Amino acid sequence: DDFAVYFKNVDLQQGSNNLGHSKRIEVVFKGIKFAISNQYQAFVDNRRVQVPYYKTHKNGDRLEIVNYGQLEIRLYQEGKDRLPAVRARATNAGTHINTELWLHGSCANITQGLCGNWNGDPTDDLTGGSANSLGMLHQQYGEHCRPPPPPAHPCDDVKNGYKLAGALCDALNHPPFSKCHSTVPIGDDEGVYHNCMSEVCANLLVTNSACSQYENYVSTCYESGVDISGWRETVNYCPF
Repeated sequence: DDFAVYFKNVDLQQGSNNLGHSKRIEVVFKGIKFAISNQYQAFVDNRRVQVPYYKTHKNGDRLEIVNYGQLEIRLYQEGKDRLPAVRARATNAGTHINTELWLHGSCANITQGLCGNWNGDPTDDLTGGSANSLGMLHQQYGEHCRPPPPPAHPCDDVKNGYKLAGALCDALNHPPFSKCHSTVPIGDDEGVYHNCMSEVCANLLVTNSACSQYENYVSTCYESGVDISGWRETVNYCPF
C-alpha cells in the first residue's frame, strides 16, 4: 500500500518574513493519519494518543509512534525486510520542530512530491509534466501576478537583531565547532551560520533557539567523520 508524508509549517512571525517552521509531521497510511508535533505530542486522526503507540494490520504491516529521546513515526511493511518503509522524526520540543525523513530503498524511482522521484538524478526532480512538478509551483505566476519580493531576513524586524544574533551564533566560530570547519564549512550568506542567525531572530533572540542549529551542525559533522559530541560542555545553555 502507498503512504504519504506531509510536513505542516507555521509562520512564527505572522507574515513579517518568509521564514517557515515545521510544526507537525503527518504520515497517512490505509486512510489513517498519524502525526507528531512540537511539545512531544502524538495524534491519530487528530486525536491525542499516548506514546508508545502501535497499530498492526492483518497483513503484518505495522505503524508505531515511539519516543527514544525524540518522537518518531515508523511504518514497517511486509516485504521490506526489517527496515521501516518510512521513518519520520521530530527533533525539537519547542515552538516548532526540526524534521528528518528516511525512506526504504525500495521507494527509489517511485516517490512523488517535493522529495522528487529519487532516481539518482536530481536535475529532473522538480520539473513540470508530472506529480513532482508541485515542487516548482511557487515559481509559477499568472500573467497578472507580480513575483514576490526578495525574502526578508528575520533579523530585519528585531532591534539590534544582527548584532545580538551574531554574538550568540559566534559560538560556531570557536571550539569545539571549529574542529569541523575544514570538513563542513559553516558558511556566511548560507549554511549553518546563516540558519542560526535566522533561527535566533525568528525566535526573538531566545538564547537556546540556536541549539537546534548547533545540533544539526554536529550531526552533519559526525556523518562526515568528525566527532564533536562533547559540544554541550562548552555551550552550557543548550540542555541535554
